[in-house]
Amino acid sequence: LSRTYSSYRTKTPAPVGSLGPGWKMPADIRLQLRDNTLILSDNGGRSLYFEHLFPGEDGYSRSESLWLVRGGVLRLDEGHRLAALWQALPEELRLSPHRYLATNSPQGPWWLLGWCERVPEADEVLPAPLPPYRVLTGLVDRFGRTQTFHREAAGEFSGEITGVTDGAGRHFRLVLTTQAQRAEEARQQAISGGTEPSAFPDTLPGYTEYGRDNGIRLSAVWLTHDPEYPENLPAAPLVRYGWTPRGELAVVYDRSGKQVRSFTYDDKYRGRMVAHRHTGRPEIRYRYDSDGRVTEQLNPAGLSYTYQYEKD
Repeated sequence: LSRTYSSYRTKTPAPVGSLGPGWKMPADIRLQLRDNTLILSDNGGRSLYFEHLFPGEDGYSRSESLWLVRGGVLRLDEGHRLAALWQALPEELRLSPHRYLATNSPQGPWWLLGWCERVPEADEVLPAPLPPYRVLTGLVDRFGRTQTFHREAAGEFSGEITGVTDGAGRHFRLVLTTQAQRAEEARQQAISGGTEPSAFPDTLPGYTEYGRDNGIRLSAVWLTHDPEYPENLPAAPLVRYGWTPRGELAVVYDRSGKQVRSFTYDDKYRGRMVAHRHTGRPEIRYRYDSDGRVTEQLNPAGLSYTYQYEKD
């Protein structure tokens, strides 16, 4: 699972993802459907604006070299740069006008933007309307190989990704936790260790400068099925994540249980990273101006940088 961090705060943010404020994974890509505008929240924390698309139409972001295409046609125009890549998609995806697809290259892959199935409420009128947004449901490369994201249909993690199946048929389970569960775990660890429990709230503020926050975080990733080695699955998670009481990503552990990354955040601004460290290396620190822009990157064992900003 790749991840990227950005302290940039867009005016139209997508909800905070399972890696906490400021962090994004490819699975956090989200499309907001508004009356006359489509807003694609990419995995860099930015908002890309497109005009409303009719079935089979596409929009192009020159700044990000990214296409957004709405389904609903069997084929794109023969001269379209994405015509060949479009044919790699299953027919049902190409013909669905309710799905959107994005790519930054005629070589692929496609990011499939759809919706997650959910269990309707007992008194809900059916069929339920589609939501005013689309989330990443999978990837398709130019050879038609698919990576599928499995989202929970009901319960406290409804709509969240809890499983991934890759093109080789391997299945990965994503273990999620709520803020209340992490707080209880911290209390139990303090009791068992004979120490005073730290201040770990049971809930988080519902909104941050990085978007709405439901407090759900990724705690571990397990390999649960490998068709090549079905009897030789790892006995430990491939990766584990630790969290601050404010729901910020604090540490990353590899499959051996060794801590490989750590992160520090501003005491006042939740999610604003002020330092990070690779285990065994010096800590890199950041300073910000009053507008929340990085002005210095300080490396005690190497090059340090200063940044200046100008208006366009």
